[in-house]
Amino acid sequence: MTSRFVRIAGGVARRRGLQVGDIDPVGRVPLGRVLVIFNARLAPRRRVRMVQVLNRLRAAGLEVVLQEGAGRDAVERLAADIGRHGALDALIVAGGDGTLNAVFNGLPPETDLPIGLIPLGTANVFATEIGLDTGIDGIVDTLLGGTERNIHLGAGGGRAFLLMAGAGYDARVVAGANLRLKRFIGKGAYILAGLSGLLRFRLHRYRVILDDGEYEAASVVVCKGRHYGGRFILAREADLTVDILQVVLFPQASRRALLRDVLAVMRGRVHLLPDVRIIASRRVVLEALDAADTDAPVQLDGDLGARLPVTLTLHPQRRRIIVPASSPFSAGPALAAGPTAPP
Repeated sequence: MTSRFVRIAGGVARRRGLQVGDIDPVGRVPLGRVLVIFNARLAPRRRVRMVQVLNRLRAAGLEVVLQEGAGRDAVERLAADIGRHGALDALIVAGGDGTLNAVFNGLPPETDLPIGLIPLGTANVFATEIGLDTGIDGIVDTLLGGTERNIHLGAGGGRAFLLMAGAGYDARVVAGANLRLKRFIGKGAYILAGLSGLLRFRLHRYRVILDDGEYEAASVVVCKGRHYGGRFILAREADLTVDILQVVLFPQASRRALLRDVLAVMRGRVHLLPDVRIIASRRVVLEALDAADTDAPVQLDGDLGARLPVTLTLHPQRRRIIVPASSPFSAGPALAAGPTAPP
């Protein structure tokens, strides 16, 4: 592991039996002054959880700077303006996968801070991916004593994505979900949109160009992480720390096949379906074969992020994230020096 040393703020240093100004190797993440970006559009109960976490961090000696933005665009602007807050030891994102996506897209390229998470979203797929316990104790323990990993991002339509991109059925579900309803019933809004899409089934066809050739599919999910929609495993070989995309191709020639695929996703058995292909690729081109779908939606991390046609690839920048010290994810490739990776 490449060594990096961080000076520890007074409160945290005393708690760990160190003196102010001591240094600690990067097997743990010593924090002193942190910026928290909170998506204020979340339901009020989410704020209560965030406040509980922040109170625990302050009690541990951290200096917490809180910034709030109502919705994705506002959160992205707060991340872009991070430089005005001066010296920071870490950035903490309080929100769901969409909020995390907005922060990663807003951060200036030169920003090289460890990024922690207070998961407050609907599915919290990223928290599941890194093995983060969503209870208050688990969140606080990770922020105060976790380890760092470098992750590779995906990119498409001028935006980065952390976990997945999709065209076809799942993108139409995201497009059809009622955002106001989502705030109150969470995943239920997606379930309703999914049922509506199933009832109004129409065959869509897309051209998918990968490193090893050209394919045709009715739905495509491009994965950076293994999980999908919460705790469901879609692409077993996907790895945030590895610079490759896992592309899941669904033929879905009928409503019955679509229902079968949805059930397989929920059971973690997509890889066993004989007509579904999962292919590794560093570049993915998605195009509609039907004229009516030429500007069909593309979802990025569970929110609408692009339109067809689109090229998905690996982002030229990696980001440092804080993961639980006990998580299997923390045993992955060692933290590398510098924020960038080959495109």
